[in-house]
Amino acid sequence: PKPQNPKTPKPHSILSGLLLIMAIKKKETNKERKARMFEVIYEILGKFTKALLVQIDNISADQIHQTRKDLREVGSLMLMGKNTLIRKVIDSRIREPLETDRKFAEKKSTWFNVDYWEPLKEHLKGNVAIIFTNGDFSTIKGIYERHQREAPARAGQIAQCDVWIKSGSTGLDPKQTSFFQQLNITTKIVKSMIEIVSDTKAINKGDMVEPSHQVLLEKLHIKPFSYKLQAVTVIDNGKIFDAKVLDIKAEDILRR
Repeated sequence: PKPQNPKTPKPHSILSGLLLIMAIKKKETNKERKARMFEVIYEILGKFTKALLVQIDNISADQIHQTRKDLREVGSLMLMGKNTLIRKVIDSRIREPLETDRKFAEKKSTWFNVDYWEPLKEHLKGNVAIIFTNGDFSTIKGIYERHQREAPARAGQIAQCDVWIKSGSTGLDPKQTSFFQQLNITTKIVKSMIEIVSDTKAINKGDMVEPSHQVLLEKLHIKPFSYKLQAVTVIDNGKIFDAKVLDIKAEDILRR
């Protein structure tokens, strides 16, 4: 039988291997962890030419896990780390290796200029992650958007969208009409149940959620908000674009 060729490792294989080693290690100093992550990021920068910077505020650990899993399927990966460390690695990866560098001989033999990552440094601000890819940005956008999670309205937070309560039976008994009256929602009693007469906007986008909003929406089992990764910057071979370019479709260009 013909000998089978070994499978070519995917771009994320080295990162996965190093993270596995990290999980196995019982003790690791902060200095050792930083040095190891430095090498991981150093290698990533040489494997990709495109990336998305995404906000990760209010994103759950499960969302991160599921998104990373799907990104690996398309040969991409998401990096979360200290912005200062990533900037330092970019500086080191751009210049030619020095004899004082760790693994100098190995780096020298494989080094090539990746100065297209330099513009990324000034955009590393706040609570962000980097999704590295060599593929199509629309595929990446589709992955992180499908992992959004519903969230209830909490008193004191700013509404991220208009919140509507639809007409129809609420399943609540007449004793609870006061909740609707506080919010000027017109109701009637049908078969001993409160029924909302017409669709009503309970909260405007940008308004603060009141305690009465929270109580009523909880009673109606409504989770009006959602959280997902939000792209803020697109990096493509050293060129920086606003994330709005991800919303441009081919048909929009053809119409111009």
